[in-house]
Amino acid sequence: MSKPKMPRYRLYFINPTPRHIRDIVDFDAEDDASAMRRTAELADGRALELWRGDRLVQARGPLDQ
Repeated sequence: MSKPKMPRYRLYFINPTPRHIRDIVDFDAEDDASAMRRTAELADGRALELWRGDRLVQARGPLDQ
């Protein structure tokens, strides 16, 4: 029996001024909690949005705000 495929997440790094996408990282994770842990590893204080398909999972501004 094959293992179910993990959900695909897309992480957008956002430049707040002017607001535009700076970078995109796609990755698989078991669930939203796992994806948010992975996001925390990659964030490095940057503004970001984490999406699973068309659902926004998390949005954060830069840490210096």
